[in-house]
Amino acid sequence: MSWFLTDRSRRGLSFHLDLYRQEANEYISFVQIDAETENDGAADKPDKFSYSSWNKWEESVYIYLDSIIGKSVAPLSYVIRKDFDERIEWESLDRKTQQIYTAPLEGFTFNIDSKRVLTLTKELCLDTEAETWFRNIRCGREAMKALQIHYDCPDESKRRKEEARAKKLKNVYYIHI
Repeated sequence: MSWFLTDRSRRGLSFHLDLYRQEANEYISFVQIDAETENDGAADKPDKFSYSSWNKWEESVYIYLDSIIGKSVAPLSYVIRKDFDERIEWESLDRKTQQIYTAPLEGFTFNIDSKRVLTLTKELCLDTEAETWFRNIRCGREAMKALQIHYDCPDESKRRKEEARAKKLKNVYYIHI
C-alpha cells in the first residue's frame, strides 16, 4: 500500500483505495520488480564527445542516464529531460516516462543527481571542443542545455552536413576510360 501511494504521488496521479484493491497483485509485482531492477547494471557508458556524431552522442547519454536510478528514485535522465509535449496524454505514458517528467528540477535530491550528471558530462567532454560551452556551469541540466543550444542550432547542423559531404566526396574517385 505504501509503495502504491508513493508511486502514484511521484507520477502525479490520483490514488484511490478502490484502484489499489482492483490491482493489488499488479502493485505487489511492481514492488518486487523495482527491488530487482534497482541492482541492475547500467547501460554502457557513452563514448567521448564527438562533434561529427553529436546526435548519436546525445542519444547515448540519454540511454545511459535512463539506466541509472537517481536519488529522486527516477532515472537520472530526468535531469536532462526535454520539455514535455502537452499534446501527449499523460495516462498514455509508461510508468518510467511519468517518473522522469514528475521528478522535481530543484531541491536536495535534484542537486545531488545534477552534480552526478555534470560529472559525467565533464568526463565525456574533457579535452574536446564541447568542454568550452559549459566550462563555468555547475548544474548538469544547464550543462546539457548549453550543449544542445550550441550543437542543435541550424548553423551547426548545416556545418556537420557540409563536413560529412566533404568527407564523402574526398573518397570518390573519377576514372576516365
